[in-house]
Amino acid sequence: MLGIIEQQGNYRTYSDIPDNSDNPFIEVLKVNTKLKLSRYKRNEIINNEAGTLDVEKQRELEEEQKRLKDFGVEIGKLVVRKKSSFVFLFNAPIINYKELSLPTFKILFFILDEKIEFNRDSIIISLKECCIKFQLTLPTVCKSFTELVNNKILSKKYDNVWWINPNYIYVGDREKIFKNVENK
Repeated sequence: MLGIIEQQGNYRTYSDIPDNSDNPFIEVLKVNTKLKLSRYKRNEIINNEAGTLDVEKQRELEEEQKRLKDFGVEIGKLVVRKKSSFVFLFNAPIINYKELSLPTFKILFFILDEKIEFNRDSIIISLKECCIKFQLTLPTVCKSFTELVNNKILSKKYDNVWWINPNYIYVGDREKIFKNVENK
């Protein structure tokens, strides 16, 4: 099986590209994990590898928890959390990608790759930054941003700060957007 690094850019024609019975990207799949200590809460059902603890054992742990709190210590459980950067792409409504120009695609993927932050519905990106990054003229970059706005992917907040449309693209819990709006 060929690895992803071997496959990139070494083919001269389409017919040179081999078939792969297995997904070659799995070899280099990076799933970062971290251990987190989660506090044990009162009346929480405790499950472990041996099964669920009985009620009597849980009461003993609750009493132990009360005694330990006097020393600033609590009973907890180790939880494995997956930690990696990702972007959710939503397919409703559908982005009319056939209408987007190549520079617009480059800027869109730059936004997806480097600009979107967790639980944020705005990004900071300047026209000049895009001109330098992609070696494009200012009118071309302006046209690309206009395409992104016309396709309802971005909306201008103010200079160099743009709203992203969470109906298309978002990282995190989209329900938090509504909670933030309701609290204002």
